[in-house]
Amino acid sequence: MMSDFSAEVVLYESDNNGRDGPTPPDKWGCLLVVDEQYFDCRMLLHGTPLAPGERRLVQVKLLDPDNALGRFTPGRRFTVFDGRIVGEGKVIGA
Repeated sequence: MMSDFSAEVVLYESDNNGRDGPTPPDKWGCLLVVDEQYFDCRMLLHGTPLAPGERRLVQVKLLDPDNALGRFTPGRRFTVFDGRIVGEGKVIGA
């Protein structure tokens, strides 16, 4: 699966409204929130789960790139939703 962009993502600590545990190791389905709109994506993690409190560069694949990609330009900030807001990120590049 090819990514649409790379982003620096941080998941909030579990005791700060973050996830209760790490993401799946290969890809994680979640929603990215920009301009109060939610966009379905897969974070491509290449075998290494993203843990609460961790900050990491990840590759992101949008499930509806035709409607979403124009909102995810370099420098753009977003929040990560997984049942609730569990993190945040910033688009780094293509």
